[in-house]
Amino acid sequence: MNHDRRRLMAALGLCLSAALPAAAQTDVEDSKDYPGLNRVPGFYITAYQDTTAGMFDFREASDSYRRVEGHSYVIQYALREGARNPGTSGVGRHFASAIAAQGGTTLVEAIGSVGGSVTASWDANGRAIWVQADVNNGGATYTLNVVEEDATKRAAEFAATELGRMLDERGSVTVRGIVFDAGTSTVKPESAAILAEIAELLGSREELKLEIQVHTDNAGEKRANLALSEGRAAAVKDYLVTIHQTTATQLTTAGFGDSRPVGDNATDEGKTLNRRVELVKKS
Repeated sequence: MNHDRRRLMAALGLCLSAALPAAAQTDVEDSKDYPGLNRVPGFYITAYQDTTAGMFDFREASDSYRRVEGHSYVIQYALREGARNPGTSGVGRHFASAIAAQGGTTLVEAIGSVGGSVTASWDANGRAIWVQADVNNGGATYTLNVVEEDATKRAAEFAATELGRMLDERGSVTVRGIVFDAGTSTVKPESAAILAEIAELLGSREELKLEIQVHTDNAGEKRANLALSEGRAAAVKDYLVTIHQTTATQLTTAGFGDSRPVGDNATDEGKTLNRRVELVKKS
């Protein structure tokens, strides 16, 4: 091999070795972002775990954690070489925006200059989705823990005492278990379990006053949607008062039709999110 060829091969070797780190900075095999929680720009997936029956202890307050069980995902991200580091606050803002777009409630947002976490939850297609983003290394790495809560576990979430705690802490709770016949204000029989828990809570706390707020998607005319939501809110109150002898003065009602969407009405999932009953604490 002559001198020029040796120099060429050496140069090629240097180029290949320099390219290896960049080539390695690709998503691990069979990994993907969790739907609705796209990654921060400039990051790639370094580890991915999808577990049908998993659990995670989510930080739901500054000094308390909640164990959630169900279909779980652990997705670890790292900043690509040469990409701009958004910093911990940039990662936090990214997920706060994504959470808001899903109609979620941020439970904890504790982000410092070195690291921190954001925890949130929301409902999607009858499931409770829990998310925690843990940010490290000044924003250069972060981990997403996501759990789609089991229906059986979720039922326990809305036991009367737990429902009361959530109302005390958040001021409002979205209750997906109250459902109606399509296009009517008739409360369906499968709503009985959650309505019984609400009645138990109200009976145990006579000072508690709640407003029943009902929302619809944007299918149909706005006036009709408003009237439908008002009728459904009244039907829920009537059910509680008639079936469970709840004190009527503890309850007020409001219907907002499609005026307060939390999801994209252009998609079926968004419409499902928008059709909801919310309990709002008034005292």
